[in-house]
Amino acid sequence: MRSLRARLLLIVGFVSAVAVATVVLVSRVGVRTEFRRFETRARAFAVEDAAEAIQTWVDEGGNPHESSRLLSRFDRPGHDALVLVDSTGQLLSASTPRLHDAVVRLDSMSNRLDIFVQRLEGAQKRLERMKIEGAPHELIIGQDGRTRAMLFGVPAFESKGGPAAPYVRSVNQWMVGAVAAAALLALLVTWLLSRRIVGPVEALTGAVRRMEHGDWNARVAVRSRDEIGELSRAFNAMAESLAQNETLRRQMVSDVAHELRTPLTNIRAQLEAIEDGIVPADKETIGSLHEEALLLARLIEDLQELSAAEAGRLRLERVAVEPGDALEAAASAFRARADAAGITLDVEAHADPLPAVSADPGRLAQVFRNLLANALTHTPRGGRVVLGAAPEPGGTAGAVRFEVRDTGEGIAPDHLPHLFDRFYRADPSRSRATGGAGLGLAIVRHLVEAHGGAITVSSEPGSGTVVAFTIPIAPPR
Repeated sequence: MRSLRARLLLIVGFVSAVAVATVVLVSRVGVRTEFRRFETRARAFAVEDAAEAIQTWVDEGGNPHESSRLLSRFDRPGHDALVLVDSTGQLLSASTPRLHDAVVRLDSMSNRLDIFVQRLEGAQKRLERMKIEGAPHELIIGQDGRTRAMLFGVPAFESKGGPAAPYVRSVNQWMVGAVAAAALLALLVTWLLSRRIVGPVEALTGAVRRMEHGDWNARVAVRSRDEIGELSRAFNAMAESLAQNETLRRQMVSDVAHELRTPLTNIRAQLEAIEDGIVPADKETIGSLHEEALLLARLIEDLQELSAAEAGRLRLERVAVEPGDALEAAASAFRARADAAGITLDVEAHADPLPAVSADPGRLAQVFRNLLANALTHTPRGGRVVLGAAPEPGGTAGAVRFEVRDTGEGIAPDHLPHLFDRFYRADPSRSRATGGAGLGLAIVRHLVEAHGGAITVSSEPGSGTVVAFTIPIAPPR
C-alpha cells in the first residue's frame, strides 16, 4: 500500500477498531459490576423493608404461615422475589405464586438455601435450581423469642448472564453504536484532512516529475502557512533557482561557443589559406595566428578562473598588504599604457596612514589590472584615471575602501545591474580585441567576495565611472 492517504485511513480504521473493542469490553465489565453492586444494595433494602413489615405483622399476632399475602405486596415486575423459611428449612411463605410449591433445602450451619422449582418439559417434570443472592434477614416469629425465620431474596431474572445481562446488552449496543459512529466520523475527518495534507504533497510530486522531464517552470500553489506551505514555498524557491541556473548554464554554453568560434574560425581560415598557397606563411601571418592563439588561451584561463571562483575553490594566500603599496604597484604596471594613450594616471593617498588589509597580493593585483584595463579602455585621450583608498565610511567595520575613478564616457543606467555578469558588454559593438570577452568584471566580483568584501559601481553617461570595493583589515599580529 503505497498511497499515503490509504495508509492514513488504514491506521485510523485500525485505531478506531481497537478503541471500539476496548470501550465495549471495559463498558461491559464496568456496567455489569456497577449493576450488580446496585442490585445488591437494592435487594438488601427490599429484604430489610419486607422483613420489617413481616416482623411488625407477626408482633401484632399474625401467623408467619399466612404472610404470603403480605409478601405479595413486594412482588413487583423486575424486582426480586421473597421467600420466608423457618430455622428447620420449611417454606413458610413466598411473595410470588410460582414459589409456593418450591422445594427448599436449608443448611442451618451456613444459612445457605437451595430452592428448586418444578418445570414442565413435555410430559415430564423436573426441578430447576434457582439462585439465591445476598445474605438473609433473620426474624423472630415465636412468642418465646427464640423461634427464628429467615427472609431470602430470589432474583426475578432468569435470563442467561444473570439479572444484569439485559441491561448490559442494551448499554453495550448503544455503546457500540456510538463508538462506531465516532469511528466513521474519524474516518471521514481523516479523509478530509488527508486531502488537505496529501493534496499539496501530490502537487509537489507532480511538479518534481515535470521538472525531471525538463519543465523548469513547474511551480506549486501555496495555500497555507503551516509546514506544507513552507515546503511549497521552499520548492518554488528551489525551482526558481534551478531555472535561473539552467538559463545561465545554457547562456554560458552559448556564450563560450560564440567566444571560441571566432578565434578558431580565424585560425582555421588562415591555416587553410596557407595550405592552399593563398597566404604566405611569413612572419606576419604566423604572428596573427599567435595572437589568435593567445586570445584563446586568455579566454580559457578566464573561464577556468571564473569557474573556480563560482565553485568556491579559489586559493588565497592572505597576508597583510599596505593599501598605499598596492595602489602604487598597480599604477606602475599601467603607467606606460596610460602615457601612450594620453591619459593621466594618478594615485590619491589618504592623509592618515591606512591599516594593512588582509589580502592575497596576486589576487588583489589581478583586481586592479581588470579595473584599470577597463578604465583606460573607456577613457578618451586627455582624460584622467585615479586610484584611491580610504577607510570605509559607516559601512563594513574594519575595512578599507578602494576606488578606481575615470573620466570616460560613463555607463547607461540600464547596463549597471549587469556589469558583473559573465560575457556582458555594455557596448556590444566592441570587439574581443578592444572589449575583451566580458569575463573580467565577473572575475573581479568573485575575487572581492572571496576576500570577504563587496564591490559597487556608479556612473553617469558623460561623467565617468567609479568602481569601489572593500577589503577587510588585517588582524593585529
